[in-house]
Amino acid sequence: MNAPPESPRVAPEPLVSVVMANRDGGRYLAAAIASVQSQSLRDLELIVADDGSRDDSVAIVEAAMAEDRRVRLVRSATSGGPAAARNRALAQATGQWIAVMDSDDLMEADRLERLTAAAQIDDADIVADDLVVFFEGDGSRPSGRLLTGPWASGPRWVDAADYVAHNRFYGRGPNLGYLKPLIRAAAFPRRLLRYDESLRIGEDYDLVLRLLFAGGQMRIYPLPLYRYRKHASSTSHRLDERALAAILAADRRLCKTVPAGDWRLVAAWKSRQRSIQRAQHFETLMTAIKQRAWGRAATTALRHPSVAALLRLPLAVRLERAFRRLPVAGPAASAPTPDDAAPVAVTVCICTFRRPAGLAEAMASVAGQRLPQSVRQSLVVVDNDSDPSARPLVERFAAGVDFPVAYRHCPGENISIARNGALDATRTRWLAFLDDDERAAPNWLAALLALSGGAQAVFGPCEAVYAAHAPSWIRRGDYHSNRIVRRHGAIETGHTCNALIDAAFVRRRALRFDVELGRSGGEDTIFFHAMRRCGATLAYAPTAIVFEDVAAGRATIGWIARRRYRAGQTYALMLRRFSPRRYALWAWTSPLKIALCSFIGASTSFDSTRASQWAMRGVFHFGGLSYALGFGIHQEYAPHRHSRT
Repeated sequence: MNAPPESPRVAPEPLVSVVMANRDGGRYLAAAIASVQSQSLRDLELIVADDGSRDDSVAIVEAAMAEDRRVRLVRSATSGGPAAARNRALAQATGQWIAVMDSDDLMEADRLERLTAAAQIDDADIVADDLVVFFEGDGSRPSGRLLTGPWASGPRWVDAADYVAHNRFYGRGPNLGYLKPLIRAAAFPRRLLRYDESLRIGEDYDLVLRLLFAGGQMRIYPLPLYRYRKHASSTSHRLDERALAAILAADRRLCKTVPAGDWRLVAAWKSRQRSIQRAQHFETLMTAIKQRAWGRAATTALRHPSVAALLRLPLAVRLERAFRRLPVAGPAASAPTPDDAAPVAVTVCICTFRRPAGLAEAMASVAGQRLPQSVRQSLVVVDNDSDPSARPLVERFAAGVDFPVAYRHCPGENISIARNGALDATRTRWLAFLDDDERAAPNWLAALLALSGGAQAVFGPCEAVYAAHAPSWIRRGDYHSNRIVRRHGAIETGHTCNALIDAAFVRRRALRFDVELGRSGGEDTIFFHAMRRCGATLAYAPTAIVFEDVAAGRATIGWIARRRYRAGQTYALMLRRFSPRRYALWAWTSPLKIALCSFIGASTSFDSTRASQWAMRGVFHFGGLSYALGFGIHQEYAPHRHSRT
């Protein structure tokens, strides 16, 4: 008889401690535990704090413990609430990171690996990802995601004022308090890593806010890695007057620590307090309606007119439930999986100019792509140097991989010549661009291809990786990351640092990168806007991430200002070519925008990050104005330079 496989051993100090509170959650608990056990990051421990369960929860945890030494159980004979249960688990946690998870939720298999890696790169103390909401018994049909609009466009830093402003009851935008954080344990005194046990709802928000007050740096990534289950017994969306009173009392205790001079935080706090009081009045109204106390309901509605408008919310919930009961129409339920789909061929192109170390990393990241079996990738490296300096490196790389690799020499020290060379070398329908100073995440190409249906170009974010010596205002402003900007909800243009394009569409319309812009930059801005004007649909894949190490020469105010100045010139050129009326209006209003940016920048000088952001916006508009006045576009990549630093 073969011995059973030995369960993974837990290290004395694991990388991650997953903290899970549970109360009568046996129906979903086994699945939640399994999603932790299946994490690609193996160096973890799972601590389940059972809060006096009356079902089979304890037996489920004990069965998992018998098979996996990383699972631990902390029991309580009586129920003290989720905050007390989590505190018992936190007291036992030994990991470098604390991950909070509910016992009825799920995690994608690579969640902890990706978030801890991103946190290390960005030097964040608290990180969180997006929530994918699904309903009981219907996990295959997600109802949506928490992060929407600008919050879904790319990672962003969140300070205390941002966090409070986006935790208003019945407010607009995502409620960030629902996010499930990972917390770097060593960044905070142990006494701070405790929940307020007076709270049964909103305890995550309270903890994270106190950590932000203590100087914690929080980063949010719009990655759909946490699956948030809604069901009849969920507590996170069940408010009552008692719970709201406890939340208001906790807020008032924290309010005493708010710095009086931080006007953003003070304004956000006052808005949140008003939202709590509004929620209390709404609960009073709903209680009166349920009890058919029509006089009390009418009095509440008359005293607080804005509360009556919230009656649309329970109506929307009822409609949502009704629609969820409808069967899925058509053959969508039996759609083929990516591995069963029709074969897809894609060419990855890296344009390079005297960056051997960066090129080697970029090619290695292409070789490390995790692709469905139906996808066949090839690689072409286009060398823009006057001499074929990259050929030996590419040929050595090609000898060690199992997919086609080609080298193409397109001299000229002009990036547009190189990119046009890539268009000419591509024989597949799909062409992906990656820069020679970037490295792609393992799921990069698959994430781009996943959104290619119905789109002719798909873009992903480029996340800057800053050295420790980079100025803090640059790291917090994150000027070197590239993300897509929408105008009235639509994507107008994109960037080649992380893009997938339909090369067949481009060939049919004879589109080319403008050689006149090959030494200034901005050729991709014009190219992709031209694609859109030709009828292309442009899409954005926030999980298709590439990373770029920021060179020391670029981590300066001078380099950032020159880049923003040139970007403003390129935007003005784009408007002039394709939208003359918008160009005229934009040119005439540029002086006003410059003055406004200067004024706001000066008035926020106490906050170096915000002041510099407004200053760079002003430089952008100044670049556009200079183009309108006839100044030539700044030549960012002069031909005499030996490398693009």
